[in-house]
Amino acid sequence: MNFKKITAMLFAALISMTLTACLHEKEPLSPYELYSHTSDNIDSETIREAVGEELESVTVMSAENSEKFRAAVSDIRINNSRIALPVLVSDLPEGFQVQYEKGERLNEDYMYFDGELIFGGERIAMSDGGAVIKGGEKLADLVLLKERRAGEAEGVIFSVTLSSDKCKWSAGEADICSPSELERIFGTPSAEASSDENVPDLFYVSDSGEFARFMPAASSVMIASLDCTRLEENKALCKYVPYNDFDNMPDLPPLTGEPRRFEALSVLNDSAVTIGELSCAPYIPISELDGDISLIHRETAPIEDTESVSDKYILLYKGRYFGSVTAMRKSHLPVGEGVIYAWFLNGREDIPCDASLAGIPVSADTQSIADHFENSELKDDGSLVMYEACELEGQKFLVFYSRNSGISALITEPISE
Repeated sequence: MNFKKITAMLFAALISMTLTACLHEKEPLSPYELYSHTSDNIDSETIREAVGEELESVTVMSAENSEKFRAAVSDIRINNSRIALPVLVSDLPEGFQVQYEKGERLNEDYMYFDGELIFGGERIAMSDGGAVIKGGEKLADLVLLKERRAGEAEGVIFSVTLSSDKCKWSAGEADICSPSELERIFGTPSAEASSDENVPDLFYVSDSGEFARFMPAASSVMIASLDCTRLEENKALCKYVPYNDFDNMPDLPPLTGEPRRFEALSVLNDSAVTIGELSCAPYIPISELDGDISLIHRETAPIEDTESVSDKYILLYKGRYFGSVTAMRKSHLPVGEGVIYAWFLNGREDIPCDASLAGIPVSADTQSIADHFENSELKDDGSLVMYEACELEGQKFLVFYSRNSGISALITEPISE
């Protein structure tokens, strides 16, 4: 379901009833006055009906949970800095800029825009009054409303889509798209919908019209609020906070020395997996992971010819997406009590600090890995594989390392007799 489409529909309905009348009633208007009546004809039922067009059933949150969700919408953290929705572009924290993208006219005076939230970069003014931002770091996707005569700084951000592969984010207490955590914080979702993965998307609609779609399979969330009576109040809540979570984490040393064999037994040690300041064994109970690691459960599947199941998880480190892991457990045990046996890490260009599997940095290029290990196999498609069996404390393992399309994988699979 496309939340941007729903937001545009709501804009159109509101503007046809209120904004044009307000615009011509008193001119000129301050930016806060210009948008102050956008919520006059919208309430939780309006949102519920709009969202419900593509869902079977939508329940408005209870008063208590709605209050928790409103507080979260006023405390959205993006790489530690804070914003509250809705917010004027000009009121964003220091260093944050907006790149306007595709726009659609809603009436003769107002337009609806997609946009990007960017930190840093150079703003280059264009002859049409807009601007192009060169460089900087893209943090989020936006939905904005702008009066045609207003400058881009006087547009209003109504919704933001945050994803852990682009930034560290939170909304109130919610800093992870874990269904169990979201239910603990905000209560039962207003609705659920299937996604491309096995874990459903979760929707929340408050009694005053704020709404969100949490997407656990992508560790992403779209949050929206149309109530511009709080614009000036929200300005006071916006605050820049430095983002230094990954400062002073240099890339790991490259592979050096004479070529050697990939040895499975040496991989089963306490530092075979390194992510930033974390080091751990590759075959490890989930309960023993460091506090900076977060896992989001995606799916469970039976393991053929066994009484065990495998659980797939998204892997976050310090709130950022690094890849995924797979754990195994007996089928009678609850999710979360498995042992991780497979790690999959993104390439260096897609993660905020270096990491390694089996002592091989993700920053190392595939050819250098092939040159370093005598028993590696570099295939025609550019992928690389190495594997070896070993025994540790009476348990046999097949240890497998691969690099394919930038993804590094380390599997330490126990072998049953």
